[in-house]
Amino acid sequence: MILIFSVRNDFTTNEVCKWLDFYNQKYKVIYSDFFINFSEIWNLKKFNDFFESTFKVKISDVKVFWCRKWEVNSLLENSSCDSILEYQLRAKSIKEINILFDFFFNSLPKDKVINNFFDEKNSKLHQLKFANEVGLKIPQTIIVNSKKHISDILKNGCDYITKAMYESFSFKINDERYSTYTARINSNFNSENFVPSFVQKEIKKQYEVRTFIFGDNDYSMAIFSQSNKQTEVDYKRYDFKNPNRRASFKLPGEIKEKVMLLMKKLDLITGSIDFIVDNNNEFYFLEINPNGQFGMVSKSNNYNLEHEFSKYLMNYETFQRD
Repeated sequence: MILIFSVRNDFTTNEVCKWLDFYNQKYKVIYSDFFINFSEIWNLKKFNDFFESTFKVKISDVKVFWCRKWEVNSLLENSSCDSILEYQLRAKSIKEINILFDFFFNSLPKDKVINNFFDEKNSKLHQLKFANEVGLKIPQTIIVNSKKHISDILKNGCDYITKAMYESFSFKINDERYSTYTARINSNFNSENFVPSFVQKEIKKQYEVRTFIFGDNDYSMAIFSQSNKQTEVDYKRYDFKNPNRRASFKLPGEIKEKVMLLMKKLDLITGSIDFIVDNNNEFYFLEINPNGQFGMVSKSNNYNLEHEFSKYLMNYETFQRD
């Protein structure tokens, strides 16, 4: 039995499931919105009994748990808030629910889980620290909390960017959609002090690389986003009228070796990795999304990753963590 945790209408999940159907594999998909509405009484002392009665499958019968995608946050955030206070209360509710999910996913047998959604080692700060330790180049990274700090670092004449330290998110207030993204910074701040914020020296890029890793396999593509004003800082600010050119790409052997060491340090089996390649052909590691989309890499380069990954799930062997 293969158990998949995902969200409804996720393209990658649906494509992998089609291949599992083709191979007559037993699997079950559990959607994140189920936990918002389920009505079972959960006795924390009897987790296995709760799991079996709720999902109609025994934990011992599951060969692998694939944590594909989890968006309870967005389920609560997608409805419009009428005020900042209402949004703050909703954010507090999300934190409460996430404590429950942390317990749930960390109660599953770790050697059968592909990428626990709630492994704190996978924060950007941990990733950058470990990437540096295995020899990958990383952008100069600092944490700032005042206008003075920003003014001081801008004095050297370099450009700096800021992005979410945790993860990007979006929300609605009065039916207006807001979202976070990577952007250049300047010293035009209304406040003298603010919450500690993630800042990196901008790497002037020749192109970007998105790599999907699972097991010992790696699949990459180059993204030529640097010549478009909308995407030059963050290619995820997609320009649908003038899409960035993409091309299949092979990671240099030295970079792949270091990536695999990083995956091992982070206890990751799969992940979507972002690099920037500068004008001197130097690779700079940005981050790993353990549950990132790989459909874009697959479809743009005819890798057929959904098929390959379905075979990986079918032949999954217990992940050995040293």
